[in-house]
Amino acid sequence: GFGVGIISYTVPVYIAEISPRNKRGALGCVNPLSVTLGMVLAYVLGMLVPWRMLALIGKDEQDG
Repeated sequence: GFGVGIISYTVPVYIAEISPRNKRGALGCVNPLSVTLGMVLAYVLGMLVPWRMLALIGKDEQDG
């Protein structure tokens, strides 16, 4: 939780600092858009795949 809080604060600041002035707005929108699309994908995947299969997929990724 703490790490996610730090990352959610520092990534937009970093993007705003390194991006060119004319692309700053577009690049600044990429981070929140990616987070939102990831949540939508997880929600849709949760509707289509049974929870036990999701638990097995998560377990395999952590072990291997």
